[in-house]
Amino acid sequence: MTQSNQNPLPEWRAAWRVDDPAWMKARRAEWRRLQGRIKYMVFNQRELTMLKNYFMYGCAHHPELPQEKWKRESYTPERGTLWYPDWGPVQDRLLYELWLTPDKSEKNSQRLLNVYDNIYERDRARDRFRKEMGRDLEHLSEDLLPLFDGEEHRLYRLLGPTRCRREDYPDETDEQYIKICDSSYSECIVTIERYLRAEVVHDWDTAPLMVPEFCDAFEHVLEAWKMESQGEPDPEEYYQERLIFLQYIIQSLHNVVDNPDTYKPEQVDVARAVLKCISSHRLPEQVESAVGDLLLR
Repeated sequence: MTQSNQNPLPEWRAAWRVDDPAWMKARRAEWRRLQGRIKYMVFNQRELTMLKNYFMYGCAHHPELPQEKWKRESYTPERGTLWYPDWGPVQDRLLYELWLTPDKSEKNSQRLLNVYDNIYERDRARDRFRKEMGRDLEHLSEDLLPLFDGEEHRLYRLLGPTRCRREDYPDETDEQYIKICDSSYSECIVTIERYLRAEVVHDWDTAPLMVPEFCDAFEHVLEAWKMESQGEPDPEEYYQERLIFLQYIIQSLHNVVDNPDTYKPEQVDVARAVLKCISSHRLPEQVESAVGDLLLR
């Protein structure tokens, strides 16, 4: 590799030991092992090539791409990311940069997060992570699990749960902010529900980590439910559907707690924590009438 083709950020790019044949050989073998997981996430061939280049060389282009080509394609290596405008960015690339970098240190992770300092970029990456983790993974072959190769808890922590903090969304209206919390609530409860009925649970599952996020989101969602029940445009059908689903969830939680020998200890702990959270809130009148008796079991 010529000097003119080197990325001008040696401090962070030093993690890619491209001049070490043994490291490169091991890295190629690691890519072959991970490639099936990445293909499962429905990348097109161009995105797959960019991710492979990042995995191997620390940049989205092949390192032998001439400097003139970099300029013609408006490549910005000073950012130290996969950003390659004329190719189009890899969708939600922050997630895959955090995952596929050889440097998993806190310092490098924070460097990447600082590059993507826009909260909406992080939201997109987090949403993509949750979309992938929210799939029904039980049908996958063992060689594709865990999907993020044991990095699930690290990625969840780095991308940050949606804790519905109003100060993080200063430009959103109250209505938009409530929708953000509502989305967080829905993602959490669906993931937790799937976790509770899984025949096999894994130490890389993210559902147990989501309990505090669920509790925070649930508090804000209750406010939205109050508004829906008090005459928002045509709320009745949607509102009733949500109450029915909440009833189902509470019944499922009780089923786990009441039958601890049937479930894994981790599932029982999650069910108890979610029940405690729901019971600790003052529920709107219609919600209370729908689920109050279930909570008193």
